[in-house]
Amino acid sequence: MLFLPFLVGILTPLANAALTYKGVDWSSTLMLENSGKSFKTSPGTTEAFETILKSSGVNTVRQRLWVNPSNGNYNLAYNIKLAQRAAAANLSVYLDIHFSDTWADPSHQTLPSGWPTDIDDLAWKVYNYTLSVCNSFQSASAPLAMISIGNEITAGMLWPLGKTANASNLARLLHSASAGIKESTFTTKPKIMIHTDNGWNWSTQSWFYKLILGAGPLTSSDFDMIGLSYYPFYSSSATLASLKTSLNNLASGYEKEIVIAETDWPVSCPSPAYAFPSDTSSIPKSVAGQTTWMKDVAAVVAGVGSSLGVGLFYWEPGWVGNANLGSSCADNLMVDSSFVARSIIPTLWSLEDNIISLFDQTIFITTLTEIMKFINSASGLAFLRSVSSVVASPENASVGTSTTPTVPHMVGVMEYNGTIHGIPHSGNGTFQEIYHEFTKLHPDTTVNGTSIRDRIALKPRNKASNYRLPFQAAVSVRANVLTLANNYGIDPSCAYLATYATYITTTCQGDSGGACGQSFDKDKYNIIVREDLDCTNWW
Repeated sequence: MLFLPFLVGILTPLANAALTYKGVDWSSTLMLENSGKSFKTSPGTTEAFETILKSSGVNTVRQRLWVNPSNGNYNLAYNIKLAQRAAAANLSVYLDIHFSDTWADPSHQTLPSGWPTDIDDLAWKVYNYTLSVCNSFQSASAPLAMISIGNEITAGMLWPLGKTANASNLARLLHSASAGIKESTFTTKPKIMIHTDNGWNWSTQSWFYKLILGAGPLTSSDFDMIGLSYYPFYSSSATLASLKTSLNNLASGYEKEIVIAETDWPVSCPSPAYAFPSDTSSIPKSVAGQTTWMKDVAAVVAGVGSSLGVGLFYWEPGWVGNANLGSSCADNLMVDSSFVARSIIPTLWSLEDNIISLFDQTIFITTLTEIMKFINSASGLAFLRSVSSVVASPENASVGTSTTPTVPHMVGVMEYNGTIHGIPHSGNGTFQEIYHEFTKLHPDTTVNGTSIRDRIALKPRNKASNYRLPFQAAVSVRANVLTLANNYGIDPSCAYLATYATYITTTCQGDSGGACGQSFDKDKYNIIVREDLDCTNWW
């Protein structure tokens, strides 16, 4: 029996990330259940795994499809049954087609038994197989949100014909698979993904996409998403910083949605085959470390330029009996060897949208600049504390720094003495109070034909919650000084805020897709950087 209340805690960073697809790979679920295991939220309380995942904030599940496996696990019927359960639980499904009877990965891309060994016939087979798979899911009322055409195909697929050494063949096979999806009977067509490994390695990704897009019939219109595996235990070079560079370069270079299709973090790794990346050294090999890892990776994905970072999937968190998940680490699962949940992790984030990408920030900055036109003078500071040190509870708590929150909220305490649109406001107040005061006084104020109230309620990108407060959440006002008070998954130290403001005004000005991943106009956004970086003046 698998006791899984821990998932709510560990997966909280995933659930709270500003991502469209928040998922896990649950392919082994039916196999585990067929062997007599059951999932439980607490001793004596059995729950379907999809129910547990849903309550943990997961909205998409990943499933691997094998063509004709010897024991039937992961075949078409297996996957349809699993997908129907997901649909019933209101979970989206990401189907990962391996185009093999067994594992397909950078070391194995074995041609399914009985499939053609001539490229013309093989391309036709790939088209018809993919078309048939899609039509079968449609007939079974099991919709798919996305399909990856191959699994970790950095070295190609359907060997030997589809090896990267035969780049034109590989491009043709991918084009055929894409056509099968596009010409299926799906009412809503799934998004098409190409999935490679070593997502942190920009050199590898650049080489791969230049190869397949320059060697045959495959074009950019044949796929919608770039999927990447990103594991910390196969190379010391797999840093979060390298991942950030790779993802942003892919997004700016190919303008595709970016998904981390697979990742894991160990709770035990006494003898790793490779040193862990240097910028993960502070993350413990523990349950708490799993939470931190998911939070950090989610932050990188959500920060991809042009809002193209859309998804993150933890690979097989509940596969009891396969604890190392193919790595040199002893245990990457969220369940111990006795099927008992590990310690529950406290919720780290209290809001759904705690990671804001650079693109989202510019939306807020635009709105803030407009609002600041109506702030005539101000003294004191508005700031947002880190989640761990938020002190205002409930949201409209009285002023002060001594109150203790029962649940952390993205609510800070501000001192504000000045005028809002000519109306004096003196004394202290919470962000909520200042926001209320502003909208109460000026409910219909418009800027460029749009009411400020509407702009404050702006929902950038795919945000589900009503993100009300660029004014609340991102402004420090002292004589029109604007800083980016963004502590959504990053350390919001005062020096960082000012440094970041400096960075975007110097590095990003006029940039059309380089370091910033977007165009940034200093004058348009009216960023004024504080001269003093003394943290004592900020907290």
